[in-house]
Amino acid sequence: MKGGHVDPTLEQQPSVSKGPLQPVDVTAISHTPQPTITGSLSSTPTTVIELSSKDEVATNIGSLHSRFASLDSNIRDEFEELVENGKVKLKAVARSAAAYLSIQVSSLKYGDVDELFDSLQPHYDFFSCGVLKHLTDTYLSNAQTELTQYIDSVDKFSESSQLKHIRSTIKEKSSSLPAAASPTTSNQTKPVVIKLTDRWEEMTI
Repeated sequence: MKGGHVDPTLEQQPSVSKGPLQPVDVTAISHTPQPTITGSLSSTPTTVIELSSKDEVATNIGSLHSRFASLDSNIRDEFEELVENGKVKLKAVARSAAAYLSIQVSSLKYGDVDELFDSLQPHYDFFSCGVLKHLTDTYLSNAQTELTQYIDSVDKFSESSQLKHIRSTIKEKSSSLPAAASPTTSNQTKPVVIKLTDRWEEMTI
């Protein structure tokens, strides 16, 4: 889970991009507890999907966020123990992560475990944690099973009928929206806003 690009046409709504779900902005509102889809009055057409906190997809997102936060902490704890006992060199972990991500080692900070994982955070989140799986498979033992089970849950969620319905709705609505005129590009990004209602507080997915 992390913050993202802020659409200047929206009121402080953090954005995300997850697979086929086009850039998504998530914010909280206090009405309309049923999922709806509307257009935007801004110059760039925006699809808006409202999810109640009682909705199956919204509930699963909250559960995954919570599990992932605990998992991330456990992985850091296990790495700290290995480093303190001299069983793992943090620079080697940074090199392994950089190789997996195809980035330069110099782009990462690795003064301590938290610093390394903080610098890796732009490359993983609750819905896409390939680099964490790579590191746990390479160096850890205790977190392997927990992470594997978590990834299975993410896979099941991504294939859930409700999420598939949202994806198909986004695709349908986005395809019907005209792209903003541009002298240089013909394929414009069409933002999608997911609004979480009821008990949800403002958050970034």
